[in-house]
Amino acid sequence: MRLAVLHFTPELGAVERNRARLLAALEAAADADLLVLPELATTGFAMTPAQAQAWVEPLEGETTSALRRWAAETKTVVACGLALREGEQLFNAQVLIESTGEIRHVYRKRHLWGHDRGWATPGEEPGALTETSLGGVAQLICADIGHLETVLALAQRRPRFVAFSTAWVGEGEPFPTSWQVALRLFDPAPILIANRGGEEEGIEFADPSAILAYRGGGVVGARGVEPQLLWWIEPER
Repeated sequence: MRLAVLHFTPELGAVERNRARLLAALEAAADADLLVLPELATTGFAMTPAQAQAWVEPLEGETTSALRRWAAETKTVVACGLALREGEQLFNAQVLIESTGEIRHVYRKRHLWGHDRGWATPGEEPGALTETSLGGVAQLICADIGHLETVLALAQRRPRFVAFSTAWVGEGEPFPTSWQVALRLFDPAPILIANRGGEEEGIEFADPSAILAYRGGGVVGARGVEPQLLWWIEPER
């Protein structure tokens, strides 16, 4: 199984430019079976409520439509973190797209943190487990992974993979403690950690992206602001 994450740093508020950069970076990921992209990949993280109202997209907006086409063309299952509008509500969401281009599930972040508390509605699901052609994919966004009850509830359902989109606020830890705990609890499922770099409004994003399995190896190390694609060929179980 060919697993990939894109370490990608959006420019705050530059939605069209971020979308174009994101799609250009995907050209190198066409051979992936499963690809995970970061949290709020087209808007950036440090949005005010007014900015969020201006920058969010509907589910059938340009970004999701482009990702659906790409997933169908490459036969790749894709998870992407986006700011979404549903009626009058805004959500910090992760859209999971099947390799046919079908939207399999929209997970809305349950445990808001920092700036998204000002504009996003908390989701009702404490994490999600979605069946795909590759097996069950657990869906988590950023601060969700620090809530043990959420991680335990998902881990008990034995996902095949964990798609973790994040804009992790950190100063360069090798591997944050909450990620280590989740890695152990989800064993043997690999966690695909799609993170970002850079700074926004004085907030630093310096921790890595990674693909790791508790007993099965993996790869860690993508940091900084330039797009970087991490690959891991999962061994046979």
